[in-house]
Amino acid sequence: MDERRKHERFNLVMDALCPKDEAHKRVRVRNFSREGLGIISEGPIPEGVDVELELMIPGESTPVIAAGRIAWIMNEKADGEKQYKMGVKLRDSEHGGIFSCIYKRWMRMKSQKEDG
Repeated sequence: MDERRKHERFNLVMDALCPKDEAHKRVRVRNFSREGLGIISEGPIPEGVDVELELMIPGESTPVIAAGRIAWIMNEKADGEKQYKMGVKLRDSEHGGIFSCIYKRWMRMKSQKEDG
């Protein structure tokens, strides 16, 4: 996949849930940027599908809701298991709020690692 990012990407692993998916699919967020999220799932979510994710931000008791669209998908094997990497392009209205919330947590975690 060609590198097309406009914004810096930050690594922060967290669990998320797609509550509107018929199976309430659980996914894992690997990274985030101002415009999107990188996620992994055991099952695919088709490209172009609108998704709503409940992000379980480490250290927070209430999930943060992020809405967007699956921009790309690729499958691969890791530890003998098939998994799907996907990119979620956040809706324009989501950019600032979601990024701000996740970025604050990322900064706290980074600071703790540097101090510890």
